[in-house]
Amino acid sequence: MSDGMMMTRAYNALENVISIDDIHSSNRDDCFCIGCGGQLTANKGKIKAHYFAHRPNKSNLKTLAGYDSTMVCNWSSESEVHIMAKEYIANTMELLLPIGTINPIHKIIEFSSVKLEKRLNGRVPDIIASINGERILIEIAVMHKCDNDKIKELRANNLNCIEIDLKNYKRTGDIVSHEQIKALMSKANAKWLSVSASNQFGGSFHTHDKEQFKKLNSEYKNNKHFMTVDITARGRGLESIKSDIESSELKLISINENIAIKGGELDEIKSKIADINICNLISRESSVLRNEKLNNEERNRLLSVRTDLEIREVAISEVEDDLACRTKKLISLESQQAELAIKIASEEEAIRKRRKKIHDEVNLEARVIAKRKYDKELERTDSALNTTRLKIKKILNKTKSILPTETRLEILEMIN
Repeated sequence: MSDGMMMTRAYNALENVISIDDIHSSNRDDCFCIGCGGQLTANKGKIKAHYFAHRPNKSNLKTLAGYDSTMVCNWSSESEVHIMAKEYIANTMELLLPIGTINPIHKIIEFSSVKLEKRLNGRVPDIIASINGERILIEIAVMHKCDNDKIKELRANNLNCIEIDLKNYKRTGDIVSHEQIKALMSKANAKWLSVSASNQFGGSFHTHDKEQFKKLNSEYKNNKHFMTVDITARGRGLESIKSDIESSELKLISINENIAIKGGELDEIKSKIADINICNLISRESSVLRNEKLNNEERNRLLSVRTDLEIREVAISEVEDDLACRTKKLISLESQQAELAIKIASEEEAIRKRRKKIHDEVNLEARVIAKRKYDKELERTDSALNTTRLKIKKILNKTKSILPTETRLEILEMIN
């Protein structure tokens, strides 16, 4: 085979897919490759798994109608997965489907009928299933998904169509087994390509989305309201702090102006002292007395100026401390606002994880239910098959004298 896997599905002469398990002596020569149409041999030994193989290229070999005997075979294990996935749905008559696109719920939908590869509106979907007369088209995507043109056509025709994504398929073993397909289908991602709004199934689909949208919209509005109130309150606090800062800056300007005025007064006093020292017309005693008096006045004024300057420096220091405190408060408020944004993002992430957890739990429960149902059906089928085998053996024992030994042995080989 092209990728090392063994082929277990082929076409018969009517181009219907047949399994290696359905091959017997009467139809052994009517097996053709799905990839190239060439004639196949059915290998059904007792050691290896049963499989189909291409016959050697000979001129007298048959080729399925419509195929060129020289064409290169394009069969692959993905082709087998595609076919067996369709068989799985046809046999189980049910599928785990998402209902809705917004927080979808998953339900096992039981079909009233399943048809494979039937033409519809000029196309041949993989499966046409029905639920109480309502059609659902099912496409199996192993390597190639539906293109945009096909999706647009489905929606234009108001059809229900879902795509089952089996891209997670990985090769294990020599053949694609039923157990592999079952496990693959239980984990497959199902995506609606088109949903009809004009019937009961589509109506329930859109009703679910509408309810979920209302719920999410309500949650968004509530969160938005609380955040708006909180941001408004914080904005008012920032405006108050900015107003206090502006008031403090005005006070600082006034203090600086007062310092400049006192400095001018001090310069004026120094100028007067210089004038007094230059004046030699005044007597020494009166000059000394006058100088002492002026010096005393000067000292008092200097002390007053120094005291006033010290008071103003203390005031400036207090204003600067107040400005630093308010700056810290502003930084703290901005930090709290950033923390609030992070908390909101964290809560949104927690909500998303909680939704995913619920979704995974529902999926797990659905798989457990599906497995129990399948095991029960398999047990019932095995029991019925064993009963039928016993009946056939009894009939063969009763007809020993009628049937030839070769015929009896062939029948026994078939039922075993």
